[in-house]
Amino acid sequence: MTPAASPMLPNLLIIGAQKCGTTSLHRYLKLHPEVSMSVPKELDFFIVPDEQLFPVGNWSRGLDWYRSHFTERTAVRGETSPNYTVYPFTEGVAERAASVVPDAKIVYMVRDPIDRIVSHYLHRVGQGAERRSLNDALGDVDGAGPGMTLVYRSMYFMQLERWTRCFPEGSLLVLAQEDLQDDRAETLARVFRFLGVDPGFTHEDFRALSNVSTEKRPPTRVGAWLRRVRGGAAARATPARLRRRAASVLEGSGGASPERRPDLSDARREQLEGMLREDADRLRAFTGRSFPTWSV
Repeated sequence: MTPAASPMLPNLLIIGAQKCGTTSLHRYLKLHPEVSMSVPKELDFFIVPDEQLFPVGNWSRGLDWYRSHFTERTAVRGETSPNYTVYPFTEGVAERAASVVPDAKIVYMVRDPIDRIVSHYLHRVGQGAERRSLNDALGDVDGAGPGMTLVYRSMYFMQLERWTRCFPEGSLLVLAQEDLQDDRAETLARVFRFLGVDPGFTHEDFRALSNVSTEKRPPTRVGAWLRRVRGGAAARATPARLRRRAASVLEGSGGASPERRPDLSDARREQLEGMLREDADRLRAFTGRSFPTWSV
């Protein structure tokens, strides 16, 4: 596949990390009159799916499919796909991106690595995809087991290094979730300056954050049923009226039970700290930031 010279290709990629504020950033950027962001948010275009390792990806759909998600009416056209940073479960992602959009700006969001793991686990619980305790879900972090998908996404420098090899210096911006939470106006102005659009733009919706509570709430039985009714195979046998009602209920409550914070044993936390500390220190050296509140 060779890149096509088209204004319809994106020039901004938000590459992750998952559960670090990418949904909020995508939403804020979309409000800027000089920026358009893809719908849906996660296109996963540069991933070749692997049925065993990571069965998600849309590379085979081709450039016409990818191009159809962008408009030439704005100076900046972007997409947000946290699955672009799941090495080694996905490989060659940065290389494919560089072959198609070599001049793109890259934004990568991070947070405390262990907090990100807990949030990712809670997200999976909320989806109904994880029923084990957090300690059990991390029980196979031996370098090859499924639990490593939680850990590898928190090895930020390991993920970022793939992109620094493919994109020039100055085209990559690392943000911390706490930047967006604690100093949103200046952080967004920094992003706008990085993208070359009006840094003074503001909007009343900048006050809101996305996906900050439902990730912590496992689904009730009713919530799980509503999700099945809303989409997937069950939807085809469900009257449209019920599907619309299911969507309305989910949007209002998430179909979730009250918040439940999982326990992380001292031994498991110590193990994770040992696995993540060197990578976190390499990120500090790369960014020149100390991330003083992080646990590693």
